[in-house]
Amino acid sequence: GKPWGTKLRAVAKGQSGKEGWVYLLHPTPEHWTQALSHRTQILYAADIAYVLLRLGVRPGWTVVESGTGSGSLSVALARAVAPNGKILTYEFNEGRAQTARRDFEDLGLSSLITVHHQNVVEAGFGVVGQAHAVFLDLPAPWQAITHAKAALRACGALCSFSPCIEQVQRTAEVMRKEGFSDVRTFECLLRIHDTMTVKMEIPGCLEGLEWSGIQGKQGEEGEEEEEQEQEQEEASSSPPPKKRIRDEPLKR
Repeated sequence: GKPWGTKLRAVAKGQSGKEGWVYLLHPTPEHWTQALSHRTQILYAADIAYVLLRLGVRPGWTVVESGTGSGSLSVALARAVAPNGKILTYEFNEGRAQTARRDFEDLGLSSLITVHHQNVVEAGFGVVGQAHAVFLDLPAPWQAITHAKAALRACGALCSFSPCIEQVQRTAEVMRKEGFSDVRTFECLLRIHDTMTVKMEIPGCLEGLEWSGIQGKQGEEGEEEEEQEQEQEEASSSPPPKKRIRDEPLKR
């Protein structure tokens, strides 16, 4: 019953006496990616963000996805096409399809995501010329390229995600044979930096100096000495002046 953003006292689970504070934040697709049960390998923030960017997913679009897996990308796609778009996601494993369907219902996304238990390599997607974009995350994605092409609208976009370069190579070859243009391969790497506050003692040799003006010397005298030293360095580093040679007739 608390509003979003409320600061609440929390106790560590199974550790009495260890208390702290938490903030009640509205759930996001990133939170779902971090919290979901990993039934398969999933896509994380860096890959999901780049997939959405390259496909150009926007509200009102119809996006076809295979396979559903743990639903990490499905949730992000649903937010991108909301409020009146739709995600058609396909999973060949019946147990995973049922679990994903329940998860989407719990998240209130059933109106946006439709889960199909179907092997798209054999049966295709069952839609023709309706999808603005198709995403493939399959062991052999090149076997589904023909079906993906049939599902796409004119000028639609296709993205295939594979962990091995051999899969990428075979998929790219089939895409070119099927008439896809501007076929590219990307790899996303994410580096997280941790920040911390460190208390440092001032060395004894620097005590009493004004930090705003310190550059190795102190005060106006120091600045004058530094200017002189800089002029001497520039003079010593500059090349010697060239000698002028006069044109005179040679004397025998």
